[in-house]
Amino acid sequence: GLNRVQVMRALKNDMIGSIDLRAPMRVIKYLTFKEHGRIPRSDDKVTKKLSEVPDDVKIGFVSHRWLRPGEKECMENGHVWDGRPHPDDEAGTKHRLICDG
Repeated sequence: GLNRVQVMRALKNDMIGSIDLRAPMRVIKYLTFKEHGRIPRSDDKVTKKLSEVPDDVKIGFVSHRWLRPGEKECMENGHVWDGRPHPDDEAGTKHRLICDG
């Protein structure tokens, strides 16, 4: 059988090969994520491309829906619109949930 590093390498290569190169999958170290204090946006510059991550690291994947995708939906759901879309609410509820999980 394959060891953990071989499995991660195979999964990573499959993921990289299936992603649109215009929007590569990006990852963040857990401690960086936690210290950042909120779910990062791409312009926060705290993530790396999956292709830049060593094969021997463990990767957790969190699938989620943006809570503030646009002003109209944000306001309809009782969130504060700060002028740009964001995956979390203004209180950082989703970030805390991910960190606590």
